[in-house]
Amino acid sequence: MGYLFSWASLSKTATERWLDTSEITILICGLVLAFGAAGEYIEEHGTLPRWMKWSRQPRMVFVWMVALSLVGEFVGDAGIFVFSGHLQTVNDGEVAALNKEAGDARRDAGNANHEAGLARKEAADANKDAGDANERAGKLEVQAATLRKQAEDERMARIRLQERVGWRTISPADIARIGSKLRVHKVAAQIAISTISGNGEAISFSEDVGALIRAAQWPLSGIGVMMSGGVQRFGIHIGTTRDEETRTAAHALSDELGKLGFNPTVDEADEVFNKSTRPGIYVFVELRPKSVPIDETKATKP
Repeated sequence: MGYLFSWASLSKTATERWLDTSEITILICGLVLAFGAAGEYIEEHGTLPRWMKWSRQPRMVFVWMVALSLVGEFVGDAGIFVFSGHLQTVNDGEVAALNKEAGDARRDAGNANHEAGLARKEAADANKDAGDANERAGKLEVQAATLRKQAEDERMARIRLQERVGWRTISPADIARIGSKLRVHKVAAQIAISTISGNGEAISFSEDVGALIRAAQWPLSGIGVMMSGGVQRFGIHIGTTRDEETRTAAHALSDELGKLGFNPTVDEADEVFNKSTRPGIYVFVELRPKSVPIDETKATKP
């Protein structure tokens, strides 16, 4: 992907080639990610088949496969974003050139009609030239319209891509502001955050939620990850015990996240940590919903 540093000089053909390469990169990294995650799970919960034992530490191999595939997916998404934008710029230039050429053709047609009025003998030839010029202008108009539609389709595809890869984030300013508001709740309960193993977006967002809880000076025990178990759930789920202090703090946290557009759900129970009767708050960051607040100036979280 070295062309990312000189993409502005790429031709249309080269840009399309790199755009295809970026899409293939995402596909390959997705397969590697799935294989690595499966290997981690089997190695942790069972016995690896002989063909999956490449080294004395197969777990590290699977961890590296997951990490590198996530980096590869990010690079592929960045390539799609960069090259689709450059392709639109190239098409815009072609549209402008064709519009100029069409204008020149109309001017030629007007000159030919003017000359036709000067002499009958030249009138037939001038009319023929004008007809040819008009035909050429018509063809160029059709080509320009086609390129305009293609440019608009690519612009919409880029917008959809931004919506697809946009990560959930909480800005440092919001973390500080909300943390200060939540600090009025003096929480002594155990607080834990859990999210989905192998999902970079969910893990990143859980770290933002953890930073928010720390800013509130609540006792966060840590952030853990777990396998999804094949069940796909979306959004943020907060579990809380029913004691007044803990329940009030959990609902306050839910309200603040709701104001940011994340709309968590809250459940109240007698216990939230493996039958423990101690007061506690459990936050689970699940898969990214199809629609989340997205910073329009930034498609992905760095």
